[in-house]
Amino acid sequence: MKLGNYKRGLFDIPTVMLLCLNRVGDISFINKKGCEILGYSRKEILGMNWFNHFIKEDIRGEIRDVFFRLLSGDDELTEYYENRVLTKSGEERMLSFHNAIIYDDNDKVVGIFSSGNDITEQHLATERLKESEKVLNDIFESAQDGMLVAEVESKKFTLANNKICTMLGYSKEELLQLSIFDIHPEEAHEHVFENVSLLAQKQIDLATGIPVKRKDGTVFYADISGGHLTVQGKESVLGIFRDTTEKQLYIKSLEQA
Repeated sequence: MKLGNYKRGLFDIPTVMLLCLNRVGDISFINKKGCEILGYSRKEILGMNWFNHFIKEDIRGEIRDVFFRLLSGDDELTEYYENRVLTKSGEERMLSFHNAIIYDDNDKVVGIFSSGNDITEQHLATERLKESEKVLNDIFESAQDGMLVAEVESKKFTLANNKICTMLGYSKEELLQLSIFDIHPEEAHEHVFENVSLLAQKQIDLATGIPVKRKDGTVFYADISGGHLTVQGKESVLGIFRDTTEKQLYIKSLEQA
């Protein structure tokens, strides 16, 4: 692109940083929004080296390398790039940049023109979400009850924790190839699916004495709680299994006495 004799007001878009760097990375133009993000006046910032003043040392080499690759015509980098920038106060902001090469009237490369969106809040929200997901995953995997998630339509398992793998004798990879049909005795299917449906619809809080079949074919009894949830846009049901075999055998012994 060729900027020519641009008018400053034309580039003072209120929501986006607009920035021009010369061939060595010195700032030759910045708009009002860019000054606001970085915390400097336009007078202060013009002529400052972008890398030395606004890029943290730990990523400075990487970002400078991207810049010179842009200057050399690496078109893959012109579309989108994200990196942290330093403000005057020392705060770090995350910006997403779209870049274009600036040519003079003789088609000589003279610098880079960048538009930058401040995505700090979105980035922080994403990081918080990742952290929350990690905490939930840690809870899921360390739970002392077995946990399985199955899609309502296909009845296929999509999530399984470590405890349920131990209870059933399957590896996680094996379990995620199975469905609800595979972990209950065939004669109990109707009873099991009726209870699964009631749990998903929150008509009951606990299904008691449900027979569960291990990989080796042996059967134990479990109380199953859970409910409806959505996983990756698909209607699913969570089952939380607690082994109650001893209790069930005790009840049966009383019934037979």
